[in-house]
Amino acid sequence: MLNHSRQNRNASYSCHPKVRWVVEIDGVLLIHHELEKKKKLGYPEAAVWDLATQGFAYARMVDLITRIASVGFREAENIVNGCLESLAEQGFLQKTE
Repeated sequence: MLNHSRQNRNASYSCHPKVRWVVEIDGVLLIHHELEKKKKLGYPEAAVWDLATQGFAYARMVDLITRIASVGFREAENIVNGCLESLAEQGFLQKTE
């Protein structure tokens, strides 16, 4: 996971223009209109989505996830990296180097 965290440290993410989302009581529902697919995010992944779409830097996201999820640094890195990579691969987030 270390290679991915190094890659993500310099990348920024934004919401795909064809994606809309709604906050629900237990997370976030993403709707990709172009691909006609939906994805439900629970917590802490919903928090990663929120932070990424607001333009937070990678290090700040990891720091906040340690607090939000009450986990250690490495686990927070795994959560952030896994979420960012998965959402980018599925077309919900756009990655910029």
